[in-house]
Amino acid sequence: MAKEFVAARDDEQGVLILSDFAGASRELSEALIVNPYDHQSLSEAIKQALLMSETEQRDRMQLMREVVRNRNVYRWAGQMLLDASQLRKRQKIMLMASQKPKEMLKDMLINGRCLGNCVKFADLGQLVDPVRLLRMVPAAFCRVFLRKRKASGTD
Repeated sequence: MAKEFVAARDDEQGVLILSDFAGASRELSEALIVNPYDHQSLSEAIKQALLMSETEQRDRMQLMREVVRNRNVYRWAGQMLLDASQLRKRQKIMLMASQKPKEMLKDMLINGRCLGNCVKFADLGQLVDPVRLLRMVPAAFCRVFLRKRKASGTD
């Protein structure tokens, strides 16, 4: 209701007294923010609102109306989609980071993401299942590295 009050005040007059427990209090900082359970501060806020000059009311209301105008449902929906996308990316990164290196290699080989290395493994003269292939990885990489080195003449 706080944002509706601000949006409806096109005369830019009035003072918004808002509970610090209300979500809108984080966006409408020009309102008089109070703890509704603190009777003393609530009564002081009411007194401040009643004595506030029209100029200060207008200045505060203009700032709050700008916030309400800019932070509409379209911006909210767009932000929700961006947040969901970022969360999904974070989850993917965390999943990859939590996998053990052998599991990551197995996943790459099974899904064909490492085709160049798979061909090099096939050059060893046999087709092997991924589990056996994982056992052979250190020796196979060494053989491929040594073959490349020998072929390039850097040996």
